[in-house]
Amino acid sequence: MYPTTLTQLARANPFSAPLFTLQKAGEPETHSPVQKRRLAAAATAESADSCEFGSGKYYALCGFGGILSCGITHTAVVPLDLVKCRLQVDPAKYKSIFNGFSITIREDGVRGLAKGWAPTFIGYSMQGLCKFGFYEVFKIMYGDLLGEFACFERTVELLYKYVVPKPRSECSKSEQLVVTFVAGYIGEPDL
Repeated sequence: MYPTTLTQLARANPFSAPLFTLQKAGEPETHSPVQKRRLAAAATAESADSCEFGSGKYYALCGFGGILSCGITHTAVVPLDLVKCRLQVDPAKYKSIFNGFSITIREDGVRGLAKGWAPTFIGYSMQGLCKFGFYEVFKIMYGDLLGEFACFERTVELLYKYVVPKPRSECSKSEQLVVTFVAGYIGEPDL
């Protein structure tokens, strides 16, 4: 019915059906009592821009994404951080954030707002590289070590079976949200 897995993912409501799997368009639906762990991604395996999950290229792209997201965003707020620090150090001279920007531009020019950008960019880029790259490495490694019992979907099933006093179908949306929230903290190797 849906032409792409992305539209299937967009149409799926995780609060009404937390245990679902994506299928390719035209693929017959299969219902089995035991669900395998499946990964969903926007890019398909046939795409030339895609890479294999868990490959060296995958980890490199995750690390590069960390460099871009952490390095660039933290460097972008260097002027604000500079003025904030000056406010803390000399509150008599810098009365407010706007006054701090005005004084800094008057004394050092616009380039003065960028003082400290290089160490900020390098430091936060390395943090992003390690955080995003190693996160993926350890997520896969520990997920494989723990096995299927520790996944989010299995945790939801177990919570409804042993903790929640009524069947899932009888739970309100807010009760289902609480169960989903708790299961996310207990059994999601992605967190």
